[in-house]
Formats: sequence, C-alpha cells, structure tokens
Amino acid sequence: MKPASLPWVAAVTLLVACATVPPPTPAPPPSVTYTSFGDAQLSKDAHVVQRYTGDYMKRNPGTRTENRLARMRTPPGEELPVRVLIDALPEGIESREGSLRVSEGAPHVLLGSVVLRAPRAFAMFREEIVEELKHLALEAGGNVVVVSFLGGNQQEAPGATSYVLKSDLSQVDFRKSRPGKLPVEI
Repeated sequence: MKPASLPWVAAVTLLVACATVPPPTPAPPPSVTYTSFGDAQLSKDAHVVQRYTGDYMKRNPGTRTENRLARMRTPPGEELPVRVLIDALPEGIESREGSLRVSEGAPHVLLGSVVLRAPRAFAMFREEIVEELKHLALEAGGNVVVVSFLGGNQQEAPGATSYVLKSDLSQVDFRKSRPGKLPVEI
C-alpha cells in the first residue's frame, strides 16, 4: 500500500466507526408511584404519572449529563406555585402511627402520596428531586409537598417519599411548621 493512501484508509475507517455508534439515548425519567387517598382511582393515579412522565421528557430531552449542564446554565425561570417542606409538617397536619392526618378545621386536604426514585443506579441532586416533586404535585392538583429524602448525602439522594396536599395558602403560616420525618418506603 502506498503511503499516500494511508490517510484515506484512516478516514474511511473513522467514518465507518462513527456511523455504527448509536446516538446517546435520552435520560430516563425517575420511577414514580402516585397513590391518591380515598376511593380507589387507579386509572386517575396512572394518568397523573403518565402526564408527569410526558412533561418530564419534554423538559429533559437530552442525556442525563446534558440535562444537568443545561439546568446549571439556565437562569431560574418562573417559580412553580408549590411549597415544599423537607422533614417538616405544616400547622394542621399531624403524624400518627406512621401516617399523616389533617387536624379538625385545618386548611389542608391530603391528596395522595408519591414515591420518587432516581433512574437505574443513579442518585439525583436534591434540588432536582424537589423540582420534580413540584411538577408531580401540580399534576395531582396539589400546592404543598411534604417530603423526606431516601438516604443519600447532603447533595444527592436516590429518591424521596412524600405527601401531596391541597392547602388554602392564605390560612397557613409555614413558620409554624414542626419537624416531622415521614415513614420511608424502600
């Protein structure tokens, strides 16, 4: 083979190699279970998760790394109208025997529970989990989320367990919230 043809062989080999590498796949959404309280409404619960998943895929079209980098470069947008309390219970919510209850006359309705797990063996930034729980609460009709992270460290966690509430925000003083770790589902 002539030395002048070696660059051509290398170029063709590189083109063939690049053509066979599949494009990166979009980041999978977190695993989510939503269960509304009261009468069994399994199809409605599934619809909440389907709407959330569709919304997640629209907001996160790239790979996991691309999505994280995009969030870091993007200035904060409009804040979602959902309050999130971490390991705290708002006034009027009681924790008894491993579940939450609304006190008589309190301006809250417990809509349901959410368990969110990071995809595969990944952990998510806690800020990501909070943001995703806000989107889930909106899909479920709520405006308050009470959440406890599932292990992890100060920055990341493999998921969270939470309750979604519909509250009359004009009647709630969040400064009177009390510590309250939720029962953790694994």
